Amino acid sequence: DLLALVSCWADAAAADAVPALRQALPHARLQAKGLLATEGVISLPLLAAGEGAAVAAVAGHFLEFIDLEHPAQPPRLAHELQEGAAYLPVISTGGGFYRYRLGDVVRVHGFYGQAPLLRFEGRIDQQCDLCGEKLNAHWVAAALQRAQQETAVSLSFALVGPAAGDPPQYRLYADGVDGAALQRVAAALERRLSRGHGYGYARALGQLGPLEPVLVHDGAAKYLRARIAAGQRAGDVKPTHLDPRPDLASWLGVEAAASSLVEVSR
Repeated sequence: DLLALVSCWADAAAADAVPALRQALPHARLQAKGLLATEGVISLPLLAAGEGAAVAAVAGHFLEFIDLEHPAQPPRLAHELQEGAAYLPVISTGGGFYRYRLGDVVRVHGFYGQAPLLRFEGRIDQQCDLCGEKLNAHWVAAALQRAQQETAVSLSFALVGPAAGDPPQYRLYADGVDGAALQRVAAALERRLSRGHGYGYARALGQLGPLEPVLVHDGAAKYLRARIAAGQRAGDVKPTHLDPRPDLASWLGVEAAASSLVEVSR
Protein backbone atom coordinates (compact mmCIF):
# COMPACT_ATOMS: atom_id res chain seq x y z
CA ASP A 1 0.00 0.00 0.00
CA LEU A 2 1.14 3.55 -0.76
CA LEU A 3 1.50 6.17 1.94
CA ALA A 4 -1.58 8.36 1.61
CA LEU A 5 -0.85 11.35 3.85
CA VAL A 6 2.20 13.09 5.32
CA SER A 7 1.61 15.52 8.18
CA CYS A 8 4.59 17.81 8.71
CA TRP A 9 5.79 21.38 9.18
CA ALA A 10 5.56 23.07 5.78
CA ASP A 11 5.34 26.82 6.39
CA ALA A 12 7.97 29.56 6.78
CA ALA A 13 11.50 28.10 6.68
CA ALA A 14 10.15 24.53 6.65
CA ALA A 15 8.75 25.20 3.17
CA ASP A 16 12.28 24.85 1.78
CA ALA A 17 12.12 21.08 2.28
CA VAL A 18 8.67 20.61 0.73
CA PRO A 19 9.79 20.14 -2.92
CA ALA A 20 12.19 17.34 -1.96
CA LEU A 21 9.50 15.71 0.17
CA ARG A 22 7.00 15.81 -2.69
CA GLN A 23 9.56 14.29 -5.02
CA ALA A 24 10.36 11.50 -2.57
CA LEU A 25 6.67 10.75 -1.89
CA PRO A 26 4.80 11.71 -5.08
CA HIS A 27 1.66 9.70 -4.24
CA ALA A 28 1.13 11.14 -0.76
CA ARG A 29 -0.90 14.21 0.09
CA LEU A 30 0.89 16.80 2.18
CA GLN A 31 -0.85 18.07 5.29
CA ALA A 32 0.87 21.19 6.61
CA LYS A 33 0.56 21.31 10.38
CA GLY A 34 -1.05 24.34 11.90
CA LEU A 35 0.53 26.55 14.55
CA LEU A 36 1.06 24.52 17.71
CA ALA A 37 2.59 26.48 20.58
CA THR A 38 3.65 25.25 24.00
CA GLU A 39 0.87 27.38 25.46
CA GLY A 40 -1.85 25.89 23.26
CA VAL A 41 -3.16 25.25 19.74
CA ILE A 42 -3.53 28.29 17.48
CA SER A 43 -4.57 26.60 14.22
CA LEU A 44 -5.36 23.14 12.88
CA PRO A 45 -4.77 21.62 9.42
CA LEU A 46 -7.86 21.44 7.24
CA LEU A 47 -7.38 19.52 4.01
CA ALA A 48 -10.88 20.37 2.82
CA ALA A 49 -9.79 24.00 2.45
CA GLY A 50 -6.53 23.20 0.65
CA GLU A 51 -3.32 21.49 1.57
CA GLY A 52 -1.75 24.68 2.92
CA ALA A 53 -4.72 25.79 4.96
CA ALA A 54 -4.90 25.76 8.74
CA VAL A 55 -8.03 27.03 10.42
CA ALA A 56 -7.88 29.05 13.63
CA ALA A 57 -8.66 26.82 16.62
CA VAL A 58 -11.57 28.98 17.73
CA ALA A 59 -13.22 26.15 19.67
CA GLY A 60 -10.16 25.65 21.89
CA HIS A 61 -8.54 28.46 23.84
CA PHE A 62 -9.65 32.09 23.57
CA LEU A 63 -7.74 33.71 20.70
CA GLU A 64 -7.02 37.36 19.99
CA PHE A 65 -4.80 38.84 17.27
CA ILE A 66 -2.59 41.94 17.25
CA ASP A 67 -2.51 43.67 13.85
CA LEU A 68 1.15 44.09 12.86
CA GLU A 69 0.29 47.18 10.82
CA HIS A 70 -1.54 48.78 13.77
CA PRO A 71 -0.02 47.25 16.93
CA ALA A 72 -1.34 50.00 19.24
CA GLN A 73 -4.96 49.17 18.42
CA PRO A 74 -6.88 46.69 20.60
CA PRO A 75 -6.42 43.06 19.53
CA ARG A 76 -9.02 41.68 17.13
CA LEU A 77 -11.09 38.56 17.52
CA ALA A 78 -10.82 35.77 14.98
CA HIS A 79 -13.86 36.75 12.91
CA GLU A 80 -12.62 40.36 12.72
CA LEU A 81 -9.39 39.57 10.88
CA GLN A 82 -8.73 40.87 7.38
CA GLU A 83 -7.67 38.60 4.55
CA GLY A 84 -4.05 39.23 3.57
CA ALA A 85 -3.12 40.92 6.86
CA ALA A 86 -0.48 39.67 9.31
CA TYR A 87 -1.08 39.24 13.03
CA LEU A 88 0.50 38.16 16.31
CA PRO A 89 -1.73 35.66 18.16
CA VAL A 90 -2.63 36.23 21.80
CA ILE A 91 -3.86 33.14 23.64
CA SER A 92 -5.85 32.87 26.86
CA THR A 93 -6.00 29.38 28.31
CA GLY A 94 -9.27 27.53 28.64
CA GLY A 95 -9.36 28.26 32.37
CA GLY A 96 -8.95 31.97 31.71
CA PHE A 97 -6.00 32.40 34.07
CA TYR A 98 -3.25 32.99 31.54
CA ARG A 99 -3.02 35.46 28.63
CA TYR A 100 0.09 35.27 26.50
CA ARG A 101 1.27 37.06 23.36
CA LEU A 102 3.12 34.71 21.04
CA GLY A 103 6.10 35.77 18.95
CA ASP A 104 4.72 33.96 15.89
CA VAL A 105 3.50 35.85 12.85
CA VAL A 106 0.49 34.46 10.99
CA ARG A 107 -1.13 35.75 7.82
CA VAL A 108 -4.79 35.33 6.88
CA HIS A 109 -5.32 33.40 3.64
CA GLY A 110 -9.11 33.31 3.58
CA PHE A 111 -11.90 32.00 5.79
CA TYR A 112 -13.61 28.70 6.53
CA GLY A 113 -17.05 29.84 7.58
CA GLN A 114 -16.22 32.71 9.93
CA ALA A 115 -12.95 31.18 11.12
CA PRO A 116 -9.79 32.56 9.47
CA LEU A 117 -7.36 30.34 7.61
CA LEU A 118 -3.86 31.09 8.94
CA ARG A 119 -0.36 30.42 7.67
CA PHE A 120 2.68 30.70 9.91
CA GLU A 121 5.30 33.11 8.50
CA GLY A 122 8.03 33.09 11.15
CA ARG A 123 9.10 34.49 14.49
CA ILE A 124 9.17 38.22 15.16
CA ASP A 125 10.94 37.87 18.51
CA GLN A 126 13.94 35.98 17.09
CA GLN A 127 16.33 38.86 16.44
CA CYS A 128 19.93 39.61 15.56
CA ASP A 129 21.37 43.06 16.25
CA LEU A 130 25.05 43.75 15.51
CA CYS A 131 24.89 47.55 15.31
CA GLY A 132 21.27 48.65 15.52
CA GLU A 133 19.83 46.92 12.44
CA LYS A 134 17.57 44.65 14.55
CA LEU A 135 16.84 41.99 11.95
CA ASN A 136 14.13 39.53 12.92
CA ALA A 137 13.32 36.12 11.48
CA HIS A 138 9.99 37.20 10.00
CA TRP A 139 11.49 40.15 8.13
CA VAL A 140 14.40 38.07 6.82
CA ALA A 141 12.10 35.24 5.70
CA ALA A 142 9.83 37.64 3.81
CA ALA A 143 12.80 39.40 2.16
CA LEU A 144 14.37 36.07 1.22
CA GLN A 145 11.15 34.78 -0.31
CA ARG A 146 10.79 37.91 -2.46
CA ALA A 147 14.46 37.79 -3.46
CA GLN A 148 13.99 34.23 -4.73
CA GLN A 149 10.84 35.21 -6.60
CA GLU A 150 12.59 38.23 -8.13
CA THR A 151 15.53 36.16 -9.37
CA ALA A 152 13.54 32.99 -10.23
CA VAL A 153 15.94 31.01 -8.04
CA SER A 154 14.79 28.40 -5.51
CA LEU A 155 17.08 27.55 -2.59
CA SER A 156 16.72 24.17 -0.91
CA PHE A 157 18.36 25.56 2.24
CA ALA A 158 18.83 29.19 3.24
CA LEU A 159 20.05 30.63 6.52
CA VAL A 160 21.18 34.18 7.34
CA GLY A 161 23.55 34.68 10.24
CA PRO A 162 26.19 37.09 11.56
CA ALA A 163 29.90 36.86 10.79
CA ALA A 164 32.69 38.59 12.68
CA GLY A 165 34.89 41.11 10.89
CA ASP A 166 35.83 44.75 10.63
CA PRO A 167 33.15 45.70 9.96
CA PRO A 168 30.93 42.73 10.85
CA GLN A 169 28.51 41.44 8.26
CA TYR A 170 25.81 38.90 7.57
CA ARG A 171 26.18 35.76 5.51
CA LEU A 172 23.58 33.96 3.43
CA TYR A 173 24.36 30.25 3.72
CA ALA A 174 22.53 28.43 0.94
CA ASP A 175 22.23 25.08 -0.79
CA GLY A 176 20.69 23.77 -4.00
CA VAL A 177 22.02 26.25 -6.59
CA ASP A 178 25.27 27.23 -8.29
CA GLY A 179 27.41 30.20 -7.35
CA ALA A 180 26.05 32.56 -10.01
CA ALA A 181 22.45 31.96 -8.98
CA LEU A 182 23.30 32.45 -5.32
CA GLN A 183 25.04 35.73 -6.13
CA ARG A 184 21.83 37.00 -7.73
CA VAL A 185 19.72 35.99 -4.75
CA ALA A 186 22.17 37.56 -2.31
CA ALA A 187 22.19 40.85 -4.24
CA ALA A 188 18.38 40.94 -4.27
CA LEU A 189 18.24 40.06 -0.57
CA GLU A 190 20.74 42.81 0.26
CA ARG A 191 18.56 45.36 -1.51
CA ARG A 192 15.47 44.26 0.35
CA LEU A 193 17.13 44.14 3.75
CA SER A 194 18.42 47.66 3.14
CA ARG A 195 14.88 48.99 2.90
CA GLY A 196 14.16 48.74 6.59
CA HIS A 197 14.98 47.70 10.15
CA GLY A 198 18.08 49.91 10.31
CA TYR A 199 20.05 47.60 7.99
CA GLY A 200 20.37 50.16 5.20
CA TYR A 201 21.44 52.87 7.65
CA ALA A 202 24.12 50.63 9.16
CA ARG A 203 25.38 49.75 5.66
CA ALA A 204 25.48 53.43 4.64
CA LEU A 205 27.53 54.31 7.73
CA GLY A 206 29.93 51.46 7.10
CA GLN A 207 29.00 49.79 10.38
CA LEU A 208 27.98 46.65 8.47
CA GLY A 209 29.76 45.00 5.60
CA PRO A 210 27.86 43.65 2.56
CA LEU A 211 25.87 40.45 2.74
CA GLU A 212 28.14 37.55 1.78
CA PRO A 213 26.76 34.53 -0.12
CA VAL A 214 28.15 31.18 0.99
CA LEU A 215 27.45 27.89 -0.78
CA VAL A 216 27.10 24.92 1.54
CA HIS A 217 26.36 21.25 0.93
CA ASP A 218 23.75 19.37 2.97
CA GLY A 219 23.14 22.55 4.93
CA ALA A 220 19.90 21.44 6.55
CA ALA A 221 21.41 18.15 7.76
CA LYS A 222 24.53 19.87 9.10
CA TYR A 223 22.45 22.49 10.91
CA LEU A 224 20.28 19.80 12.49
CA ARG A 225 23.29 17.75 13.61
CA ALA A 226 24.91 20.81 15.14
CA ARG A 227 21.79 21.74 17.11
CA ILE A 228 21.51 18.18 18.40
CA ALA A 229 25.19 18.18 19.36
CA ALA A 230 24.55 21.40 21.28
CA GLY A 231 21.99 19.57 23.42
CA GLN A 232 18.70 20.20 21.60
CA ARG A 233 16.32 17.35 20.84
CA ALA A 234 15.83 16.69 17.13
CA GLY A 235 12.07 17.20 17.41
CA ASP A 236 12.59 20.61 19.01
CA VAL A 237 14.79 22.02 16.23
CA LYS A 238 12.56 24.40 14.27
CA PRO A 239 13.53 25.53 10.76
CA THR A 240 14.43 29.21 10.54
CA HIS A 241 15.94 31.66 8.04
CA LEU A 242 17.77 33.69 10.72
CA ASP A 243 20.06 32.41 13.45
CA PRO A 244 21.95 34.94 15.62
CA ARG A 245 24.56 32.45 16.81
CA PRO A 246 28.09 33.56 15.89
CA ASP A 247 29.36 30.00 15.25
CA LEU A 248 27.20 29.13 12.24
CA ALA A 249 30.24 28.93 9.98
CA SER A 250 31.78 26.09 11.98
CA TRP A 251 28.40 24.34 12.21
CA LEU A 252 28.06 24.38 8.43
CA GLY A 253 31.69 23.57 7.64
CA VAL A 254 32.80 27.02 6.48
CA GLU A 255 36.49 27.55 7.20
CA ALA A 256 37.29 30.99 5.86
CA ALA A 257 36.04 33.57 3.39
CA ALA A 258 38.46 33.51 0.47
CA SER A 259 36.28 35.70 -1.77
CA SER A 260 32.84 37.24 -2.03
CA LEU A 261 31.46 33.78 -2.75
CA VAL A 262 32.65 30.95 -0.55
CA GLU A 263 32.00 27.32 -1.43
CA VAL A 264 32.64 24.84 1.33
CA SER A 265 33.86 21.31 0.80
CA ARG A 266 31.50 18.38 0.65
